[in-house]
Amino acid sequence: MPKGINGTYTINIATIFQSDNFFLKGVKWHGILGLAYSVLAKPSSSVETFFDSLVSQAKIPNIFSLQMCGAGLPVSGSGTSGGSLILGGIEPSLYEGEVWYTPIKEEWYYQVEILKLEVAGQNLNLDCREYNKEKAIVDSGTTLLRLPEKVFSAVVDAIVHTSLVS
Repeated sequence: MPKGINGTYTINIATIFQSDNFFLKGVKWHGILGLAYSVLAKPSSSVETFFDSLVSQAKIPNIFSLQMCGAGLPVSGSGTSGGSLILGGIEPSLYEGEVWYTPIKEEWYYQVEILKLEVAGQNLNLDCREYNKEKAIVDSGTTLLRLPEKVFSAVVDAIVHTSLVS
């Protein structure tokens, strides 16, 4: 497994100020850097994605990793809040234990199959078909969590039962 690469790259990223067909109608996004597969690229899937371009031009490994920290929560030992995006590998100083990989079921979003879900170390004990009822995707670019009703109820119950707030 490649480690993070220390280096400096100059990257030109275009700013789009106006377009009739680039983003979704009525959406005014700022600062979006999509890391999804080319099938979702805008304005068309023929556009090479940012990350694919970086892999081919900078010759970095085709892997990226995210350290996702809760909004406003300090990163342990760093004195800062936020997370990290490592392009071309992983950074061992940002985690403990083993890295687990999940196969991608379909290359559009990062669609995966969820086999087990835990809250505070407690298994929800639902059949894995419940977790994957529609589709399970990993999306670091959203604040939304969309769950099937049965899974949502189990998650809420588990949070209530493990919460320090009464």
